[in-house]
Amino acid sequence: MNILRHYNTFRHVLTVCLLAALLAACASKKNLNQGTLDNNATATGTEMPMEKRNNVVRDVIAQSVYARNIVAKMKFSVSMDGRNVSLDGKLQMRRDQVIRLQLAPLGLVEVARIEFTPDEVLFMDRVHKEYVREKYSRVSFLQRNGLDFYSLQALFWNQLFVPGEKQVGEMQIDHFKAFDANPRVLSLARGPLKLSWYTQKGSSAEGRILKTEALYDDNSHSQLSWQYNEFKALGQRQFPTQHQIDVKTNATKKEKHATVSLRLDKMSMDDSWEAETKVSQKYKKVELDDLLKQIL
Repeated sequence: MNILRHYNTFRHVLTVCLLAALLAACASKKNLNQGTLDNNATATGTEMPMEKRNNVVRDVIAQSVYARNIVAKMKFSVSMDGRNVSLDGKLQMRRDQVIRLQLAPLGLVEVARIEFTPDEVLFMDRVHKEYVREKYSRVSFLQRNGLDFYSLQALFWNQLFVPGEKQVGEMQIDHFKAFDANPRVLSLARGPLKLSWYTQKGSSAEGRILKTEALYDDNSHSQLSWQYNEFKALGQRQFPTQHQIDVKTNATKKEKHATVSLRLDKMSMDDSWEAETKVSQKYKKVELDDLLKQIL
């Protein structure tokens, strides 16, 4: 087993997660606290009147899984900088608490861990016994780009989100516009940030999110496309077992294009795991900015 190859894969997955998170909440904290949502996002189709729009948003909310925990075996396929690699892993998510990606070649030995919680990020390199654990407010890369855990959580959980809000309910419906196309499109925008959700129309899966797009149209010209396929039962709802994430950005001063395909298997709502990762004293703490400079 080539440990170095898998470690480089970890770096690629880490990069894609960071870029996706950047786009999930790329409105800065300053912008989240000032100004109002601008619903001039570009979308095709005929804009729906308010009452019909409200019903469409409610349909999308109703498709959300009720599970508190989602656990699955996962296959990563990562393409970046002309490299294509695949790696086994595991996904563990506990609503409003943690998103955890564990990388384990052949599903045997964990070589790396990427973990997002509402307050901090954790990256563990088990090969070199190094880790980064910082609050978002102390990590300049994340702070500059307004990383928001709840937006990233919504992308992984196949749900709507409003930057700066923990969840989408009745109080957030007015933030969206709806366009009567096939698939239907929900959109919202704030300044350079444009968000669109493409949702299923005219079936028992009415309102299911098929794709989420984010465009941050400033000097970075960053784009995110997160597609969902192969929905399978999880509790009383359906959850996508295939996620394809395409990220393009110039935010790092050099154009980056990364694609990750996540294939989930053996999904469950298992809750017999700890949400908090405890790092051994044998690990050396390093600065995230230094790690990012090496990766990006």
